[in-house]
Amino acid sequence: MSSVETVDPRKIAAIESDVLHSPRSGDWLVYAPSGARSHPLLLLRQSLSNFWTTRELAWILFTRDLKSQVRRSFMGYAWLFSGPIMTAAMWVFLRSQAVVSIETEIPYPLFVLSGTILWGLLRAGFDATVDVYSSDILKKLNVPIEAFIARNLANVAFQFLLAGIPLSCLFLLYQFRLPATVLLFPLAVAGLVLTGAAAGCFLAPLAALYGDIGRMTHIVFMGLMYLSPVIYPVRETGWLGALMQWNPLTPLLNLCRELLFGGDAQPLLPAAVMVIFAAGMLSVGLILLHVARPHIIARKGM
Repeated sequence: MSSVETVDPRKIAAIESDVLHSPRSGDWLVYAPSGARSHPLLLLRQSLSNFWTTRELAWILFTRDLKSQVRRSFMGYAWLFSGPIMTAAMWVFLRSQAVVSIETEIPYPLFVLSGTILWGLLRAGFDATVDVYSSDILKKLNVPIEAFIARNLANVAFQFLLAGIPLSCLFLLYQFRLPATVLLFPLAVAGLVLTGAAAGCFLAPLAALYGDIGRMTHIVFMGLMYLSPVIYPVRETGWLGALMQWNPLTPLLNLCRELLFGGDAQPLLPAAVMVIFAAGMLSVGLILLHVARPHIIARKGM
């Protein structure tokens, strides 16, 4: 048997297996495990470095998508924050007509608009990774998958900036002064988006193969929204209150609001634990995306 050549783990050329063959001896085909697959930490390091090396490609994809959206739409960028505004307006109307009874410490329009914006950013972070295999470029070219994740996260950041426009208008309307803690608000929002992205990584391979995953996640997010402090605060009693208090997303949403409106930031510790856990899950998820990529291509016949 011919000697087996050592595979450099830093050369992530074939995730599934490397075929090594000596043409002079010509006796055997020797299959060796991929260096990337047998060294997940090196694969994670390569994945994180790809975010920096593909930054120019990610920016080109991001600007191309924005221009395309404006050309094909009359309202343009307004669609990015029209959803939270319409949802908030509906609940404000229901409350004004005494259809629902919701009491909040801050003006309810501010409460519900901030909640729907935060929930939209969480969902956008989830979509940034769960739909990463849907790109036509990724199907045809050997492009690092991180370029498309970075493109999607840039879209989330742009949505965050645009969402500040209607929220700022309500702040001025109610003459609500921004507290000093608002400087930490973007960090809390980043943790919320990170949590959504971590969940999306684990479902991305299944979502690429089965359309049922997209429909299922839509229903799950709708149910979770009513179990989270999005359109009403956490209930103190009843089974709904118990579910909301056990919901791992509740501390993150409450922390974002406390920083935005100047609260006491009591959910800081559980929110920090949740973000650390999500960061670990995201690291595992990035490895999973790379390992699953050749199998996804083979299953879909790309």
